[in-house]
Order: sequence, then C-alpha cells, then structure tokens
Amino acid sequence: MRYKVKTPNLESFRQAERIARQDTHVFVVIEGRRVLSVGDLSDLARAQLAKLGATVLPDQQYSAT
Repeated sequence: MRYKVKTPNLESFRQAERIARQDTHVFVVIEGRRVLSVGDLSDLARAQLAKLGATVLPDQQYSAT
C-alpha cells in the first residue's frame, strides 16, 4: 500500500524525506506541497514522522478497489 506523508513546513519535510528513504521506497517527492508518496512504513518511522508534525494517510489514488 502507498501512503501520503504531509509535513507542516519545509524543514520537517526534509527530515521526513530522510526518515522515509531509510525505511521504505519513496515513489514521489513534491517539495512545493511538502508531500511524499511512500510505501509501507514501520511503526518506528511513523512515530518519528509524528514527532515532526507530519500526517500519514493512505494514498487513496493507489488503493485497490
């Protein structure tokens, strides 16, 4: 499954991208919108992203229906 990671500012976006790249595949990076499209994230990565203020939601565009 893919997830969308949205961060509140550019600094947290860059940190979130590093966390995501260490943990899973990063499909899309949209720096201007501060959004990442990523694969499955570990619980540790999710916790680290939450500390940055990021929201992690299923990317409905790629969910199987």
